[in-house]
Amino acid sequence: MSPLVSVREVAERLGVSETTVYRLTERRLLPFYRVAGCLRFTPEDVDAYLANGRVETIETQIQNL
Repeated sequence: MSPLVSVREVAERLGVSETTVYRLTERRLLPFYRVAGCLRFTPEDVDAYLANGRVETIETQIQNL
């Protein structure tokens, strides 16, 4: 397993606020670990969250029809 990253690191990676990261975890959209009362994330889970949120271009969608 890769080293776990903090809320601050996830927020920087996603380009959002720390509050937004907490909201994503509250809604269970981003998997996390609770370590000594702090939230921690695997880089793989953050990458998977980004991949799942990717929206294809219209051109790509048409090509896939």
